[in-house]
Amino acid sequence: MGLLKHVVLPFDALLNFAFFFKLLILQDYAEPRADWGCTDIPLNLMENHLWHNLGAIALCNTIHLITAIYAGNSISRMLACALQVVFFTVDGWSYINLGVDLPGIVKFVVGFNVVGLVAHFQEPGLFTKDKNDGGKKKN
Repeated sequence: MGLLKHVVLPFDALLNFAFFFKLLILQDYAEPRADWGCTDIPLNLMENHLWHNLGAIALCNTIHLITAIYAGNSISRMLACALQVVFFTVDGWSYINLGVDLPGIVKFVVGFNVVGLVAHFQEPGLFTKDKNDGGKKKN
């Protein structure tokens, strides 16, 4: 419960909220579009719609992550983290498949969440005490 709940999921929630805010509130697509080399080409109606959908997905992810942190159990936290790995892995695959340089943040988020999942599967004991033994660490 420690590392995943207190470090990895809050980071993911902040990242998703920032992405939602950038895409839906500010409607600033310049940086993501620069990765694809199309900053001077105006967006058509469908592309605008897809950017808004991506912002909505980020908002849904934010709500799911916050729920997993505060109201969820161990399985819901693991699932929220695993879904982040799936989402950003598919995003990275898309970059590579289309011949575009993979942004470092995609690699970082996938790696960070994989470390969180590994730590989660080692708990209790790696970063927390087993609550069933009176709070004493076992040797």
